[in-house]
Amino acid sequence: MKKLWLLLTSLKVAIWLTGLVLLLLAYGAFILPREEIFTAMNAEALFTWLLKAPLIYSWWLWGAILVLALLTVNTIFCSVDSVIKKRSAFLLVLAPQVIHIGFLFMLLAHLLSSMGSYKLTGGVPEGIGVRLPNGQGFRLGKIEATPGPQGYITDWEAQIEHIVGGHVVKADVLRPNKPSFHGGLGFYLKDLRLEPSPMALIEVSREPGALWALIGGILFTAGTVALVMLKIRRE
Repeated sequence: MKKLWLLLTSLKVAIWLTGLVLLLLAYGAFILPREEIFTAMNAEALFTWLLKAPLIYSWWLWGAILVLALLTVNTIFCSVDSVIKKRSAFLLVLAPQVIHIGFLFMLLAHLLSSMGSYKLTGGVPEGIGVRLPNGQGFRLGKIEATPGPQGYITDWEAQIEHIVGGHVVKADVLRPNKPSFHGGLGFYLKDLRLEPSPMALIEVSREPGALWALIGGILFTAGTVALVMLKIRRE
């Protein structure tokens, strides 16, 4: 039991696991551009793609997921061991644990998005309603474009109404850098055309891990800054 605890709390194990996951991802970066099968990865959730992909192409991704799972276990046990031993001042012990928690939240965010994210993209004519897989829908209203002095379009927007149960529950405006959010979905205006009839290219995406990624990023940054400041103050 003691040997298992030492293994789970070993920093060397964490370094080896980190190195291994980097090697697997480096292999993936090398093979991704060479195989057409990977072009569909960004269009659906990772696990949805993995379950359909031949193992000869996806083994490195399964390996990376397994190593990250082991690294998560190691991180949790290392944090518990550090708090129990309290080798230094409490704040110096706490700051790295905040970093670890932030890291774990980011892993959770990627896991959730890998299991339940999706993107739908299509052209929607002005005034047309669309029903989405989750039961809610939207209707695209007036599409407008602002021409510049030389006749080029410099800005554009489209009215959007979010519909649930046949009723409009929210009205909003879509712009290139202003998406609309409702019901856990993000609605993005990607492009438009005005002739022969107004039509907008709309992307609808679901990222269930977005909030957890934000929380993880904040905790990771706060813990890192706090640790650096405490080290500087101590020296």
